[in-house]
Amino acid sequence: SLAPREAARRVPGGWRLSGRFPFSSGCDYAQWGIIGAFLGEKGDPRHIAYLLVPLAEVEMVDDWQVLGLLGTGSKSLVLDDVFVPEHRSVMVSDLFAGTPPGALVHPDYPILRAPRGFLVSYSLPPVAIALGRRALDIACASLARRVSRGVTKVAESEVVQMTIGEAAAAIDVATLLLHTGRDYSTAEVSSYAPAATWSTPSIRSPGLSTACAKWTAPAGSTTATSSARSAAM
Repeated sequence: SLAPREAARRVPGGWRLSGRFPFSSGCDYAQWGIIGAFLGEKGDPRHIAYLLVPLAEVEMVDDWQVLGLLGTGSKSLVLDDVFVPEHRSVMVSDLFAGTPPGALVHPDYPILRAPRGFLVSYSLPPVAIALGRRALDIACASLARRVSRGVTKVAESEVVQMTIGEAAAAIDVATLLLHTGRDYSTAEVSSYAPAATWSTPSIRSPGLSTACAKWTAPAGSTTATSSARSAAM
């Protein structure tokens, strides 16, 4: 439950926190919870921090009764004056700046120096891409068995084949964009250059456009060549 809702109380050696924290996705299978809280005046964005709390010390409320996304188990966690030692807290401002305490403890682990916003775009797209691939596999398996009007195999329809091909190409392009961006970002993070000098790859860059064209063009076609010319213009 990353959204801060309550302010933690400063005590010797750490903090004490009470409150109800909803949308704690994955809590059914986790041993620890990450709780967003204010380490200072409640409502002040400068004081937002994440606290690491053992789920054995909190109450889990089964209030995630939904039609979709039931599997995320995004239930509420209730904390009653739970103690969180200092070393289990981190300021969100440090995470976004790429200066969390872990970066000093593990100087050879470059991902700890990456601002949170720099790499977060690579955490959710793989799920969508995998869902797309699975949906395409299911559709192809189903179409292979279907017959239209008792005689025509649906899989032999040009319209169906074009639609399946376009869907497969879109998934391949998304995969290529993800891998290219990930490799580029990893190289930036590993360079030890100041975070302020980092940049992200543009999907409009000629090199990336050419790669996408080659990835999706049918074997032996001129699409890749013509697309490359267009991208270079």
